[in-house]
Amino acid sequence: MSAWTETAIRPDGRTYRAKVKPHAETFCDYQGDPCGIVICRTHDMDVATALAQREIRATDWGLTLEPGSRGWWHLAPFGGPDGPAWQDDPKRGIPVIHFRFSE
Repeated sequence: MSAWTETAIRPDGRTYRAKVKPHAETFCDYQGDPCGIVICRTHDMDVATALAQREIRATDWGLTLEPGSRGWWHLAPFGGPDGPAWQDDPKRGIPVIHFRFSE
């Protein structure tokens, strides 16, 4: 399935259709240390794994990825102590796959 036309079904049965390609974002803890990668706008594990591997190869952190987990997340503008933070939101969120780092 093309990432451009991917659809995902929300927990309440509504359909989500991606309008842009999936992309990777680093996920940090509250101290600002990278602790994972979020692949946004897909629930396709193959697409997400490839993007996450490409992202981690571009860094020199020396970390590996744990298996990913699917979710519906929303970037809340004031969710954390220092600004935006990802929050679980099956109603308004976008499909994501979250990979945690391991050493």
